[in-house]
Amino acid sequence: MNAAASTSTLVAALQPAAEPVSSHVDSSVLDYLLVELVPTLRDSAAVSGARATKIEDEMRAAGLLSHLPVASKAAKRESTSPGDPAEDALRIRLESVGAHVGANLAER
Repeated sequence: MNAAASTSTLVAALQPAAEPVSSHVDSSVLDYLLVELVPTLRDSAAVSGARATKIEDEMRAAGLLSHLPVASKAAKRESTSPGDPAEDALRIRLESVGAHVGANLAER
């Protein structure tokens, strides 16, 4: 095989990597995804909170955590954050998604 044929084969193989195919998305798809984003993140925060509470309860039962009264825990949450804990978890998740999207846009 001669050098010219070898070079042209190599260039043909590497060209898709050098010029990636542009992808197009319908603008309404982003609207549909955004509509479902908030309920999905709200459900995710609820599941995560329930999992964390279950693990804390198991650790207290095993004697790995001190037994804090539930009332003092709720009072501590109210003093640090005036909002609903579920809404705070949702807000944190939405901010995280926004930060990731912003970082990816800034990279491009």
